[in-house]
Amino acid sequence: MLTQERINGVVHRHRPKGWRVRESKHRYAVSSAEAHYEKRTLYVPTICDKNSLFIFLHECGHVVSRHFHLDLTAHREEFEAERYAIHVFRNEGIPLPRSVLDEARSRIRGIINQDIRKGIRIQPHIARWAKHGGSKCVS
Repeated sequence: MLTQERINGVVHRHRPKGWRVRESKHRYAVSSAEAHYEKRTLYVPTICDKNSLFIFLHECGHVVSRHFHLDLTAHREEFEAERYAIHVFRNEGIPLPRSVLDEARSRIRGIINQDIRKGIRIQPHIARWAKHGGSKCVS
């Protein structure tokens, strides 16, 4: 059972130093989450369950991986953030629901498709992880 107390502990341990967390009951969609570098603020849904905790950790992954200072393709950047969230779940001993993992893979497939349309070469291991079946995706 994932209690609010346990969620708060995970948030406390993994919130990047010097960063604030701003929650909103109106921010339910993954697309509304953001790590804002200039403001040093993570904008996330209200962290009250596994889905919202995963989104919070995904945004932490962008900060920890220093994505603001690197020139990465979108699919690589998002893949690294997803993998960070998965890693924290496992290290914290929190069971990762199949539905959360499937949503993460689906998001990466969508970003892979966007990168393909831009003519960006897709890293094969990311396409495999996301279970992307497009023949044009791997280089």
